[in-house]
Amino acid sequence: MAVQNVQASPGMIAPPVLSKTDQGSLNAWSKKEYCAKNILGCMVSDLTLQQILHKDTVVEMWDLIHQENKNKTKLIQAELQDKLAALHCPKKGNMHTHIDKIRDMWEQLSAAGVYLTDKEKALNMLRSLSSTCAIFVSQLSVSAHMNGKSINPETLIVNLLQEYD
Repeated sequence: MAVQNVQASPGMIAPPVLSKTDQGSLNAWSKKEYCAKNILGCMVSDLTLQQILHKDTVVEMWDLIHQENKNKTKLIQAELQDKLAALHCPKKGNMHTHIDKIRDMWEQLSAAGVYLTDKEKALNMLRSLSSTCAIFVSQLSVSAHMNGKSINPETLIVNLLQEYD
């Protein structure tokens, strides 16, 4: 940007004068910034809007929104992990319903940025089962171990549903 100084009285700093091209660029940027602020303001809740109104630029507004949501996301992730850990299939509960709940929790965790490995999913499934499934699961585990494999969560689900049905 070409900046020219205007003559000022002694001891005063003259404000910069922009060329016509630079002034045009600044005006175009200012319009886009104003538009972006308005769009962002329309997309957030009133509470969030109150928090970001004092920011000078869209970047500062967005950084504040991002930081707030990053903190909330961690809380949501922890809450979803707690809910998954608390899921248990009752002794005479419907295995289809239980597995649907577990799969739903896996999807919610994934949407919240928590990606479980197959091993973690299998462990979630195993921990959630009632003691009546213990013998069957034990047999599956031994079979997988003898074949040098770990239990894949989808294979576990298919076998559990076949046994349940």
